[in-house]
Amino acid sequence: MFERPLVLGVTKVLTPASIPVTDALSMLGRNSGNLLFTEALYQCIANAEFSHYDVRPSTVEGRDCIVIAAANWLASDQDFSWLSDQLEQVDLPVFIVGLGVQTTLEQTIPKLKPGTRKLLDILNERSKYISVRGQFTAEVLEHYGINKAVVTGCPSLLLAGGKGFSIETPSSLSQEKICVHGTRHQFNDTDEFQKYIYRQAFTRGIDIILQSELADMYYALGRTGNDAVLQKAAPPLLASYGASQVSDIAIYLRRHGKVFFDLPTWLNYLKSRSFCVGTRIHGTIAALLAGVPGTLIVHDARTKELAEAMSIPFRLASTIDTSKDIIFNDLYDGEQTDQFVQSYPAYLSRFRSFFSDNDLLISQHLTLAAHPV
Repeated sequence: MFERPLVLGVTKVLTPASIPVTDALSMLGRNSGNLLFTEALYQCIANAEFSHYDVRPSTVEGRDCIVIAAANWLASDQDFSWLSDQLEQVDLPVFIVGLGVQTTLEQTIPKLKPGTRKLLDILNERSKYISVRGQFTAEVLEHYGINKAVVTGCPSLLLAGGKGFSIETPSSLSQEKICVHGTRHQFNDTDEFQKYIYRQAFTRGIDIILQSELADMYYALGRTGNDAVLQKAAPPLLASYGASQVSDIAIYLRRHGKVFFDLPTWLNYLKSRSFCVGTRIHGTIAALLAGVPGTLIVHDARTKELAEAMSIPFRLASTIDTSKDIIFNDLYDGEQTDQFVQSYPAYLSRFRSFFSDNDLLISQHLTLAAHPV
């Protein structure tokens, strides 16, 4: 058994107020949702030491294996040469957890760049099994000649430990106690469905959790002293929220925009909510971890695969009428929520088997009594 693993993931930001917003977000891999699966692995693997995706020989000294917290890395525009080149310089077993595909809802197999192919070859050579987010990712690996995939889902739910989930039935779905999340990145634009979510939040005064929307974060955090940044932020903000002037968006974001650089603060906020809904998979998972009902709006192959693999309550974006206001009562599904809670022991069992089969010791966090499978 491996007794001194090195876990690679993103770094939690302990003092975000003291560093630039863009630097704080970069520490989280430009998406705060990465906190969940990194923290899950770090808590669940015994005797783990942490590194921010740094596998230089000096970093791995004294460690006996490397465990990588992965995301949707199998995409045509992703090149993991930087990681595969580093791993080639280190002679240690390498395990990856939660590897996923980023592609269209039609699930087309992406053409991978050479650096990403090389990473897969290293994993194939140095690990017994590869943890993947869903069945389609397993099929993509098989397409590239790798037959070691085990469908586990994302490890983020492991933060619930051996005890599993207890999710409150909402007594009220008034919008004052609801939060939403959409998908947009950095200073970029987004699609019409995502704009529908941002505009619903804005026009109705609903809290919105921001994970990678850098333009919005400056206003939500009150970091509005750089005119060049604000000028760059204006176009995506106006396009997303549908307002006529940025000043109105600024007021809204300062009151209702929620940005989290560490997981405990995020979960504590969610405990004050009665329901959380949107297109972010880890935004939804965070709510469920906080004991709050959450519904994922599935809008691509990545979120669909994860929702199905992990029994996350979800609705297809295509079934939502964007010509009308969101009816939150229609998006809460008590039956799906119950199924999610009941499915957790099987999910936990899959991960326990994956760790055991790869000779990775698990911490007491995962050995507490769970509900029977």
